[in-house]
Amino acid sequence: MSSVDVPVALLGYGTVGAAVSRLLEDNADDIERATGHRLRLVRALVRDLEKERDFSASAGVLTTRFEDVLEDDSIAVVAEVMGGLEPTGEYVLSLLRSGKPVVSANKQLVAGRGA
Repeated sequence: MSSVDVPVALLGYGTVGAAVSRLLEDNADDIERATGHRLRLVRALVRDLEKERDFSASAGVLTTRFEDVLEDDSIAVVAEVMGGLEPTGEYVLSLLRSGKPVVSANKQLVAGRGA
């Protein structure tokens, strides 16, 4: 059985985003074996490209432009890990309006902006 390629983007690449990236990379084979899906980080939105990170992203993954995430039609799912209400809320709503699925555990955002 061939696996399904799932390009993933992250909103944020701080402590949590870097940990998610590491987990996706370190557990890629196990995830693929269990689900038939190969989760592959293709974009991560950050404020500062030069910031030192706990886990380095592959070349070309980090971006400071939200449009790079929004306009990339290859992205299958976006995980919001930046926290807070703004600009997170506007980013998530823009992604949802464009048809991209978004996953978030941001209780502040859901309570404050969720309808």
